[in-house]
Amino acid sequence: MAVLVNPDKPHKERLNETMNNAFTRRATALAQDNFNTARDAFTAQKPEWQALKDQAAAVRAHTLDHLDTYLSEFIDHATANGSVVHFAKTAREARETALEIVQAAGGQRLVKSKSMVSEEIGVNRAMQAAGIEVTETDLGEWILELDDWDTPSHIMAPAMHKDRYRVHELFSKYGYTGSTDIPEMTRFARASLREKFLAADVGMTGCNFAVASTGSTCIVTNEGNGRMVTSLPRTQIVLMGMERIVPTMSDLDAMMQVLPQSVLGLTTSSYLSFTHGPRRADEIDGPESVHIIIIDNGRSDILGSPFHDMLRCIRCGTCQNVCPVYRHITGHGYGSIYEGPMGVVLTPLLAGREQTGHMPYLSTLCGECTANCPVEIPLHELILKHREEQHDQVQLTAEEGAFQAAGLALGHATLYKAMLAFGRPAMRALALWQGCGERLDDGNRLPVLRNWTQGRNLPLLAKPFHARAVRRPRGGAFRD
Repeated sequence: MAVLVNPDKPHKERLNETMNNAFTRRATALAQDNFNTARDAFTAQKPEWQALKDQAAAVRAHTLDHLDTYLSEFIDHATANGSVVHFAKTAREARETALEIVQAAGGQRLVKSKSMVSEEIGVNRAMQAAGIEVTETDLGEWILELDDWDTPSHIMAPAMHKDRYRVHELFSKYGYTGSTDIPEMTRFARASLREKFLAADVGMTGCNFAVASTGSTCIVTNEGNGRMVTSLPRTQIVLMGMERIVPTMSDLDAMMQVLPQSVLGLTTSSYLSFTHGPRRADEIDGPESVHIIIIDNGRSDILGSPFHDMLRCIRCGTCQNVCPVYRHITGHGYGSIYEGPMGVVLTPLLAGREQTGHMPYLSTLCGECTANCPVEIPLHELILKHREEQHDQVQLTAEEGAFQAAGLALGHATLYKAMLAFGRPAMRALALWQGCGERLDDGNRLPVLRNWTQGRNLPLLAKPFHARAVRRPRGGAFRD
């Protein structure tokens, strides 16, 4: 998998599919409501919540402004800890580096903790093509793996578009013989994944944050699978986006004050797991070797650009939870592994605008994402910036031409009256021709207008106010 999901599928076709999936839309709305209720209840009891957000935003902004310094410091300390640090300019370099590490270690079985950057660079398919067995160990991601590597629908709840009956069907293909009882199915998943942990040669994780002053990396999980991935296999690979760094442990504490609280309404996550390098001679567990792959993949181009602030993102999913567009089109409507407002901003930057021109318009610009972002990214402003830059680069569309023509007519009284005089009978004729009666409704099949009337009625143009409310003078006419 790469940043884009099924890029050859027209986005209107994708949206029609997601909008017609009633279960996924209900599941998305329920997840949003539950996440938001928990967050709002928690933050309402914390008068210092805004101050915590300000602090976290300041840490991220400062780090990005001095990213070269902190990356250099991190590399020095990580190397001193015994880790091997690699740098990958592109997704392809990152995949090739990871594969070389696995093959050099003689690895045949790889277990993974949930990682968005691994999805971004498409590491799973590269490993499988080389004959490496790959197992996702996050429960939601494992369910997607069993369903022919289906794509996630939410950063925090990747399989929320699967109901228990679909999960039961998938588990049955894997040897499950029990009922659709959720605790029973969870016990089956736990036992199955435990076998994978114990047999794995290589563990792979993402990196929520890297600490420059200690050379440590950390991951935040709720299921404990991340700790198994980092402690049992002989070799560990950490995939780290180059921006996922904080200067000190104190700064990490500031980030951990907002990450679980913002999305889940929790004081802390269940597990915060650190990797400080390979295990020492006096330690009984942990990997024998640790490799950290620092991934650019377009991030250095974003750094210092008008979209610089997007690199503050900590992948919490809060913007997805408050977005009205996400609620209706669901995560799969975006055609990207990065969904919601953060995906609308980030995807064109990573994948280019050629195939993502529709994405900046998957937003109402209501600003809820900006208001709730725990690191204060001005998301709706960045989305608008995408629209502005895209507008400057493309030719005038039919829609824009229509709006310009309407603006011209509405700005001149004579043209406006002519439009009304022609528009009412023309619209009535169109409505009657389409069998819609007095207004164009969902029975309309005219190109362009059809997209509008599928969701709303288009009434006839009203008569001018003066023609309805004031009797025209006998033998005279109103003047302009």
